[in-house]
Amino acid sequence: MLIKFGMISGIGWLIDFSIFTFLCNVGMTPGYANGIAATVAVTFVYFSSLRPIFKYRGSYVFRKLLSYWTYQVVAVAAASLAVNLISSLEVHPVIAKIIATPFTFVANYLFMRWLAGVVVPRSSV
Repeated sequence: MLIKFGMISGIGWLIDFSIFTFLCNVGMTPGYANGIAATVAVTFVYFSSLRPIFKYRGSYVFRKLLSYWTYQVVAVAAASLAVNLISSLEVHPVIAKIIATPFTFVANYLFMRWLAGVVVPRSSV
């Protein structure tokens, strides 16, 4: 499941990264560029992973999408602030985004597992 999510997230990241780079190149601040690019990418990841990867078979898909977007508002805002902060340290915005990526990946994976109701089995003690 993690590998499949990683592949879909990788495609989402390429979408995100492409839009982000384009927007930065046309003069948008890295924080705003990150917010726009990430919104497009997380919507792609949501629809590409909820049912195919996490095997969610329930209803309320669009209500869950609203929950995912709400989570992403906070997550993207935090990541955008981090990208802006890292960029302010004279790090190229693209490198700043790369630095933030592992943290956002793990958080997104865990939230999607929770949203889909995937239970992590407890080991026997």
